[in-house]
Amino acid sequence: MLGYENKFEGFLFERLSSESQEASISIDDGKISIYIDDRVIASELEIANIQDAKNINFVDGRLFVPTDVINSEILERLTNKRENFVRNLEIFTVKKSLILSLILVFFIVGFRASIPHLASFAVRITPQSVEQEIGRNIFKIFEDIELLPTDLPRWKIDAIKQRTKPLFANTNIEIKFKKSGIIGANALAFPGGPIVITDDLVRLLDNEDLIVGVVAHEIAHIKLHHSLNLVYNTMGAGVLATIVFGSNESILEEISAVSINAWAMSLSRKSEMEADLTAVEILNESGMNPRLVLDALRTLFDKTCLGTELENNCGDSGDWMSSHPASIERFEYLENAILKI
Repeated sequence: MLGYENKFEGFLFERLSSESQEASISIDDGKISIYIDDRVIASELEIANIQDAKNINFVDGRLFVPTDVINSEILERLTNKRENFVRNLEIFTVKKSLILSLILVFFIVGFRASIPHLASFAVRITPQSVEQEIGRNIFKIFEDIELLPTDLPRWKIDAIKQRTKPLFANTNIEIKFKKSGIIGANALAFPGGPIVITDDLVRLLDNEDLIVGVVAHEIAHIKLHHSLNLVYNTMGAGVLATIVFGSNESILEEISAVSINAWAMSLSRKSEMEADLTAVEILNESGMNPRLVLDALRTLFDKTCLGTELENNCGDSGDWMSSHPASIERFEYLENAILKI
């Protein structure tokens, strides 16, 4: 640095040149001039940016590299507010670290809280054809991971389809029968269909009328778009995971696997209640006994939980009761709904 504060010595690189020459710059009231051998070669230059608190890039393409680092007070005068803000962020302090951490936490919490609302909005604007396509794609993934061809005899499948046929009036929802050693005695409703009934559930109920009650419940989930809402919530959780963990493929794959495995136990108690009550309406409108959904729940409770250590917590049974936990409260509101018909 020369004899006065706002003059700096260094090296000048002309635009698109890798060759440097000794030069100096002066800063006078925010205006910059370049000197070579005390001769002004450019004045009132505009700065594009300053890198590493040292390298000055001018708008005309020139680069000046001073031999000394420019002090912070002069930098403040040379650069705009945005560049100063970014530069200050780049300087680590514990205080800044805590503030940025709190901002990130509030963002994550706020985003997580907004996921259900965003999911509900997405459900409302999703065309039926898109919902059905989503359902078919998810079913294909689920089938590849956890489902096997059914072992049920053809006559049994035909009998169930015939018995449940009135429920599918004015819909194009398909019912499928599959074997699974993972999800046990279960029934699943995918967005827009299909509905999957496992062999174990058919054998456990051993009654076509009771299966009608289960199917009515699953149709209700589809009509109320519960499964699509679950998909959008899962997608939101995936986005949140990406924000927190980055685009780590192994982590995202694990999240996807957990989401699929948790499919049967992800719907909320509110969704289950809505599906129960809608199933009663579907059965009644189809000219069928509205008690069938309640009878199916009671039968499953009796066969999987009653008299066992799971009696007081039937949601831990690992089958359809895991995702559709029976309770006195549930039996009561279904009974009341049926009495009002």
